[in-house]
Amino acid sequence: MKNLWAYLLVLCFIVLPLLMAEFYGCSVSGREFSPDDFSVRRFSYRRSPLSGAIRSKRNNEILDYYCDSIAADGHIKIVNSTPQKWDLCAEDMQFGNKLSAEFDARFLTHFLNHNANQWNTAYPELAALLWPEVATMAREGLYLYLPEILLVAIPDEYNDGDDRSIEEFKSQIQTKFADAYRLAAKVAKANGDAKASQWLKAAKKYDSGDFGNETAEVTAEAVPPQATGQSAD
Repeated sequence: MKNLWAYLLVLCFIVLPLLMAEFYGCSVSGREFSPDDFSVRRFSYRRSPLSGAIRSKRNNEILDYYCDSIAADGHIKIVNSTPQKWDLCAEDMQFGNKLSAEFDARFLTHFLNHNANQWNTAYPELAALLWPEVATMAREGLYLYLPEILLVAIPDEYNDGDDRSIEEFKSQIQTKFADAYRLAAKVAKANGDAKASQWLKAAKKYDSGDFGNETAEVTAEAVPPQATGQSAD
């Protein structure tokens, strides 16, 4: 009898919940960033915690983000009016298997969320220099190298006034971009990545002073998707 009760308890509290989770799935949700047009979306779906099988249709919702002016003011070239590339910012699974809570794109979205919109408004000429270069790195997936650049570009206390001239700003930032690409090339070479030579070439471009010579423009058909009124926090 004791064995029977033990089997029933295991069945009710372990086996049945696992079977339900397997066939119904656990809720997975998170946020993704698109370097195509700097938009952010929230997603959700159900996935089995055991087999990993998808158990529901994926729902996507474009979010109202704090950096809309980057695209709206033409600081970046939008490569797809309907974004094709999406990079994870955060993802979590309800119950059971916890996925990694944060991903590389967060190294950019943190700054976009923090004070980028206000800085863009206060210093549009500097913004026009910065964001096309940031977009290029993001589109290559080099998010890890952006924080050091952005910490110099957008100081935490910029509200007190940023008295840097355009030439001073260019000099500071092009040095940071050159260092970032050099480090990316070193890492890529160590990993046997064929892009090592590409990153080294980019570093040399910045070293030579080739920075801020192209104006980013938003094409007529490249219209960012309408926001839903939700915050990306």
